[in-house]
Amino acid sequence: MKTVHVADAWRASLAEQGLSELQDWWHLSTDWVEPPNFRRGGWSGVSRLRVPGPDGAETLLYVKRQAGQRRRTLTSGGRARPTYFQDFLALSTFRDCPRVQWVFFAEDDDRAVLVTRAPDGFVDLGTFAARVEPARLFAGLIAVTAALSALHRRRIQHGACYPEHILIDPETLRVRLLDYERWRYRWSVTAAAHADLDQLLRRAPFLDTRGRDTLLRTARLYAPRLTLTAPPAPQRVFHHA
Repeated sequence: MKTVHVADAWRASLAEQGLSELQDWWHLSTDWVEPPNFRRGGWSGVSRLRVPGPDGAETLLYVKRQAGQRRRTLTSGGRARPTYFQDFLALSTFRDCPRVQWVFFAEDDDRAVLVTRAPDGFVDLGTFAARVEPARLFAGLIAVTAALSALHRRRIQHGACYPEHILIDPETLRVRLLDYERWRYRWSVTAAAHADLDQLLRRAPFLDTRGRDTLLRTARLYAPRLTLTAPPAPQRVFHHA
């Protein structure tokens, strides 16, 4: 199956730069964000690219490439499609949910390319927590839970709710979520909230008990039946000379 989607605002700019087809992106030089991931019988990786945007200003893009990583879902009509298709589907259709801006998506029988724009000024949740004072952190955690509620109220589980996939602007506390590849519908708001928050809390050792409680108390405003108990915050070990 071969498909190509280009965001309207970027169509002319990408055409001028010769970036209108999957092959154009596939053979770009690689500035890997991290080493490619080999799993599910294939590989995937994310690289950075700076190009002139629609307004002519230099813009940072993230170029996600994968080969041989496919799965069947209800949203793919039962066909095995690249897992990046799920990510693109969320970015292009979840209008009221926190997401980054997609620029380009293409797939062929075994490969896929998804290109997104890096949101200016945002940092991941762990970095945010390390930089700000406690009061600002708690305000940020409330903003994160409010952002997740936009998914959970629609019974959507993000499925990869890790601190590195949650971006927050330290100035405005706006939130964006990354990597929607594993999203799925759940049977209730509570089920979606439970799955994502449990996943997040288990991977956020930088949050103390008050921070964990802040997430759960805020979530119960839209999922009052949520009975998840936050795992205890890791204990700090002090070494004496």
